[in-house]
Amino acid sequence: MYISTKKADCRPHQSQVSPNTLTYADGQPTHGELPQMPAPRGNFGDFVTEGAFLTAKVLFSFLPSKNICFIFLILHYFSIFAIMNKEKDIIRKGKHLAFLLRHDQEAFDDGRIDHHGWRMVAELLELGYTHSELDEIVTTNDKQRYEYSPDGRKIRARQGHSIPVDVELKEVIPPGVLYHGTATRFLSSIYKEGLIPGNRLYVHLSPDKETAMKVGSRHGTPYVICIDCKKMVSDGCKFWKSNNGVWLTEEVNPKYFKENDR
Repeated sequence: MYISTKKADCRPHQSQVSPNTLTYADGQPTHGELPQMPAPRGNFGDFVTEGAFLTAKVLFSFLPSKNICFIFLILHYFSIFAIMNKEKDIIRKGKHLAFLLRHDQEAFDDGRIDHHGWRMVAELLELGYTHSELDEIVTTNDKQRYEYSPDGRKIRARQGHSIPVDVELKEVIPPGVLYHGTATRFLSSIYKEGLIPGNRLYVHLSPDKETAMKVGSRHGTPYVICIDCKKMVSDGCKFWKSNNGVWLTEEVNPKYFKENDR
């Protein structure tokens, strides 16, 4: 689907963004290029699990039967340790997957990420992921950021890209009010410059205050800005809604911040 790049006159007045400092939609500054997460190096949790059973086997061969409770206690400890490390491993690989699907400019330039944001699952398997890990990341992500193609051979992020992909968003008329979660330390720049996507394609907005508060809490003391979307639409601004319910727009001028939330 083609999305027009012509913008309505919704830009903040007298605002400039330094070429050396990029600002995310939540107001958090980032200098230079996006950092690349370290590549996954295997599943440490599985390694520890195997080690736990090997340890138990050795203990069974040397210790008398009266110490069997002690052996099971050790096995239980190693099992818990393995589960905790596996969860950390999934989180680490999930963060790296965000880079691979949203920000990997090199992969986009050479065609490994197509125009619609899809990347082959087979390639990710070569990079150290397993099918079960990808399934877990896709299904358990708190904001449902990722999706498979209908045939399951490709995967993509639903929004949040810095590379110029078209994830086939549909233009939708938004509700009268949407919300943006940020941290209080960013309010000065936000009320001066407005909400801008920085090096991403769109500003992200939430459908309710609770969701926006969770977003803001990730960056510090949370603060929720209410956006007068009805006025934005009447002024010609466009909105899109991703498959996971996140609302997107190109930018938000401070004049659209509702007065009672300043």
